[in-house]
Amino acid sequence: MSLYANLRLKASPSPVPAVKGHWFNIRFTPDLTDGETLNIGVGFVAEDRQIHAKLLADFTCLHCLYGDRLDLDELQFLIDLLRQHWTYTGVPQPPPSPNIAFSVLKYAAGDSIEAILEELYQETVSLQPDSFARRRANNNIRCIDTQAARALVFEAMVRKAPLSAAMLATNPIWSVDGNKRLDMPIRAHHRFGTLISLWYQTTQTRELNTLRAQADLDAARRLFPDDVGGLFILRPPVGQPGYDQKQQQQINQVIEMTTWRLSMQHMRCEVEDDPDILAERVLRWSDMAAVHI
Repeated sequence: MSLYANLRLKASPSPVPAVKGHWFNIRFTPDLTDGETLNIGVGFVAEDRQIHAKLLADFTCLHCLYGDRLDLDELQFLIDLLRQHWTYTGVPQPPPSPNIAFSVLKYAAGDSIEAILEELYQETVSLQPDSFARRRANNNIRCIDTQAARALVFEAMVRKAPLSAAMLATNPIWSVDGNKRLDMPIRAHHRFGTLISLWYQTTQTRELNTLRAQADLDAARRLFPDDVGGLFILRPPVGQPGYDQKQQQQINQVIEMTTWRLSMQHMRCEVEDDPDILAERVLRWSDMAAVHI
């Protein structure tokens, strides 16, 4: 037997990675005239061609760099547009805006998609947010988008009640009739629900978020007429810098109108400014009998 063959017999077999695919950086150019590009996230194309991503959720660092030259709501709109774009394409098509660019695809493998994204995010995205508690303590939160709000609340739910992980959809997008897609991340016994954020600087963005959620709930109710629907909202607390009294009043108006519309359809709307408390409300709702408001 040759030396090479002998060594191969003695060598430990290489572990087969659980997940394989290709990754890329998601890049943002605040000003197309100067061309400066920043990494704001990481994308991963799995073997089934579906795209998964981890994106910057706190834009405080960007605001410090660019001040009023950067429209944070416009950036949030671009990120939301990007997620919608991927939902419908399922493959990395050209970006939906000239301010967004993708790096070349590179091979990646690991134990899970989440682990791959987290490692690459930590390595390549330098504008990382602090923890939620530290950001609140420093009074410097400008925006928490819906994806970030869900991450905070759902993590708190699983921490408080590990079995609640079964309620949370890995992919919250329901495909209906091959074309229509509903964003419905919460599904319990005879219950369906969604969670959104109102931590946005403009009324238009807040209203758009709530209208989309209501439309999805309406469609889910038609699919499951005997089930109970619920909407859960994370809002900025009173006194939060960047959200003055006028903005708080505008947020209250959006919430009141949304609550009234849902109550007409016997659906619950819960609102909190603390992710932990909102998590408790979702857990209580999941154990409730049928609600007739």
